[in-house]
Amino acid sequence: MESPLAGRRIARMNGAGNIILVLDLRGTAILPTPAEARAIHHASGLDYDQMMVLSDPRDPATAAYVRIYNNDGSEAEACGNGTRCVADRLARESGATLLAIETVMGRVACERLGEWRYRVDMGPPRFAWDEIPLARAVDDTRRVELVSPGLADYGPASVVNMGNPHAIFWVKDVAAIPLEIVGPRFETHPLFPDKANVSFAQVTARDTVKLRVWERGVGITLACGSAACATLVAAARLGLTDREARIALPGGELTVEWRESDGRVLMAGPVEFEREIALAADAFEGPGRTEDSVALRRSPRVRATGARGNGRKGASVPPNSGRSADALGSCSPSPRIVPFDRIRDNARPIRGRNVRRFGAPVLRDRRRRPRSALRAALPAEARRANAPSAPRKRDSGGRVRPDRRSRARFGL
Repeated sequence: MESPLAGRRIARMNGAGNIILVLDLRGTAILPTPAEARAIHHASGLDYDQMMVLSDPRDPATAAYVRIYNNDGSEAEACGNGTRCVADRLARESGATLLAIETVMGRVACERLGEWRYRVDMGPPRFAWDEIPLARAVDDTRRVELVSPGLADYGPASVVNMGNPHAIFWVKDVAAIPLEIVGPRFETHPLFPDKANVSFAQVTARDTVKLRVWERGVGITLACGSAACATLVAAARLGLTDREARIALPGGELTVEWRESDGRVLMAGPVEFEREIALAADAFEGPGRTEDSVALRRSPRVRATGARGNGRKGASVPPNSGRSADALGSCSPSPRIVPFDRIRDNARPIRGRNVRRFGAPVLRDRRRRPRSALRAALPAEARRANAPSAPRKRDSGGRVRPDRRSRARFGL
């Protein structure tokens, strides 16, 4: 049975390096299943941190209802970077500079600040232990002891809910943290019944914080908007920063303000549109396809960005060529070597010089290339064998005859 997502177009974007897909399903009742969300993530060129799925608005004052999928198929309550990407798509569609979307957490106001910069109202933070939520009551959510067997003691963590649960550790050097080891351990700590986003923060000034994030359901990310907001709020509660600061993440910088007048958190940052990709009709068919792979049909002349092997990054893939961008990236023919078969197809015998090499006449390219170019086009092994170091054997007609080793080596 064909998936209802077949033929749907997905915009691939990023917000400060956070990889976002925007799938517009307005006008339909279609929703991706967790298996389909995982399959899209595993597809070539469609890996993502969050996928923002747009449906028809429930509130007439909003432009769309948005569901947020992590790349493991689970759903998230908030994603600041993804919200900015959605705002960009909707703002360019409508021409509006102020708009609102709706998520499971309620209405989210968005403002366009520049060509590729947006500000999002992330709402008020929550600090009560049962609102985060935690598995047990704690006296002070600004400092919560989190210990995991076998891991170093990183000190107490600040826990905050910014639409989803966050734990922030304060360290002297974020670059020294083995995030790939400690991140999943703290994410699944028994204290967090719904798991948690885990951040390590280094305060470098009253208005600057360096941050690295292990995102729940995703892993290490270049940026996380809600984590940046949670970090600013937690730092301000501890007196480490002012109520507005720049949060420097590996993928870019976000500006976060915890407004004193109403307690709401505002986050501003960049967005970038990368490309649009269509799912092929057979994208989700066949056993195991929805879990492991998905066939894609790219837009005509899409720039391929495969990085595997020594492939040609950024090469164009013509439509209906039968070659995927991933396959293009995995092969690496040298641009200086012309296959000998191509020379033979576009060549003729040298007139007046009926010399034979390996049983075949010497050929000259119709484009009048010198013979040195023909020799350069041959494999190095053939060139070495073609350079005689001893008198050659000749047949009864006086023609040069290859020896047995050469015939076996080159299949003559």
